[in-house]
Amino acid sequence: MSERSAGSRGRRGIMQLLLGLCAFKLTRSSWAQAVGVAEAGRVYVQPDSLNSGLVSTPMLDGELSALRVSWIRWYSAFRDTGLQVGDEVIAINGESLAKLTANEADRKRMVQGQGVGLYSENQIWKAKGVAEGAPLRLTVRRRAARQGWQTLDVMAPLQLLRTYENANRRRTLGTDGPEEMSSDGLGESWSGWIEKWERFGSQLRDGGWRRGSFSTDGSRSELSQVEPRLQWLLKQHPNSAFTKAIQQDFDALRALVDGGVYQLSADDLAYRKADEIRAAEVAEVGKRAREAFLGALAAARLESLPKLDLMGPELEQLAGKVLALPSIPPRNWVSEAAHNWFAAQVGETYCFVDTEGPEAQRMQRAARRYSQRVTPNLREDYAIIGRIKAQPRLVVVNGRALVGLELEPLAATVGDAMFVDLTAQEKGQSLFAGEAELARAQSPPPPDDAPPQVVLEASFKALKAADQTTWQSLFVGWRAVGGAPPIYYAYRPRAFDNAWVRARYELQERICDIRVLWVDDPQILIRGDEYPGLPKVREVQIEVEHVREMKTSAGVTYRGYIAPTWTRTWRLQQVDNGPWRIAGESGI
Repeated sequence: MSERSAGSRGRRGIMQLLLGLCAFKLTRSSWAQAVGVAEAGRVYVQPDSLNSGLVSTPMLDGELSALRVSWIRWYSAFRDTGLQVGDEVIAINGESLAKLTANEADRKRMVQGQGVGLYSENQIWKAKGVAEGAPLRLTVRRRAARQGWQTLDVMAPLQLLRTYENANRRRTLGTDGPEEMSSDGLGESWSGWIEKWERFGSQLRDGGWRRGSFSTDGSRSELSQVEPRLQWLLKQHPNSAFTKAIQQDFDALRALVDGGVYQLSADDLAYRKADEIRAAEVAEVGKRAREAFLGALAAARLESLPKLDLMGPELEQLAGKVLALPSIPPRNWVSEAAHNWFAAQVGETYCFVDTEGPEAQRMQRAARRYSQRVTPNLREDYAIIGRIKAQPRLVVVNGRALVGLELEPLAATVGDAMFVDLTAQEKGQSLFAGEAELARAQSPPPPDDAPPQVVLEASFKALKAADQTTWQSLFVGWRAVGGAPPIYYAYRPRAFDNAWVRARYELQERICDIRVLWVDDPQILIRGDEYPGLPKVREVQIEVEHVREMKTSAGVTYRGYIAPTWTRTWRLQQVDNGPWRIAGESGI
């Protein structure tokens, strides 16, 4: 073979390789066209990708059809228009959402993703022949400062999606952003992180905060993990549009998580002091009552128990004697064969009290009333005074069969705070010492024509005043559910006592105050003409903020706080123009 023929074949091989590379480049260009070559790299545009850069959620079943803005992507031109996450788009380029979804075909297309901010948004503009740069005007409604809604217009150009490459031909987030697939020593690639960040931010700002899906502590922890990334961006890519967007979102989320700042006076917290005074007064009355009770039984009382054979004749000598047991904490309650016992040890002798006997039941009901009327902070320790029965009791404790004395409870001190004489009863109840004289706090109920905010605030005042009667009267006596068909029937929740005690405990231990942030416009839940006998029911939503004490190096401040067990958004209902009442069974 000659050198000429070998050289020709080599040149042909090189040409084939170059043609192959060109074919690869052309294939790539079939989805992305190079629109610019900058000193730092290249920018490609994706054809048929025209969009607003928004993420939205359809709201087509309410009184007002809308697309709720769930997120604004970092590259969206709407970032500079004042549009906010949570805004509800009610018109597009002057046409209302109700009109755009008036027929079933248009509604179906939007449900399938062909709407502003939905995953097939580009199909709308392609069908309309809209070009890049065309203005998109959105009419949105946004919550007003304290009540109702305001309407405003925002406008920005539609844009095609772009792909960016740096000088090393690696894809970047914007012309001067980080490389998509690089982690930059931060643990996760930027492409993976931005997806999680947008999901977290969207869930938090788009109603998750109001629904109680997040907590202050958990969200603050999430943001603290993001801060190193933000600081890295500000240092390495300070002029990047991507960095600017992350900074904006971080600041908005931080403001949301930090909560509002409040000034609470001594009068605002006076209810806590009132509870302390009430508890101290009842404890003092109980202490004197216990001393008098024991004094009256001094002749029959045993100061201690001798060592004795419970199966022998010594037990007959002890029967009828009175014994004051040491305080019995919950860990000394014994469950045996589906039966429960209070267990205490006096010297070498075990003593048992039947928790399910009528006296013990009255004792426990008195403790619950104390928690409702005095303070929820009652330790469940029972210092029982009992009369020894004539027969011993065999109880299995931790797998051991123990023989001990059984006592009939005569009186008890609970949590070292209240005393109840079980030998005295009226209508099946034994009053704790001081209960009859306990001044019941009164918080006057609002008038029947009071607006919903006043009704809700009255329930919080009743909680602080320990006025369960007024508080409970402000809840609905029905259940009303809109829909097709709607549901309505008389209903009274059964768990009010538990909700009351839990709410009072939270006010004593964790929550300093509850403030109304925003009141929605009333909506018709049930028209009343759906079928005969159905009333007209309206419903309104009210958002509140729970205020906690925050101790910092600068001192004590009071800030808004959220926990999953606290109700952020309350529903109030009105039947046939009657008084507004709280729907649900939450106390706090």
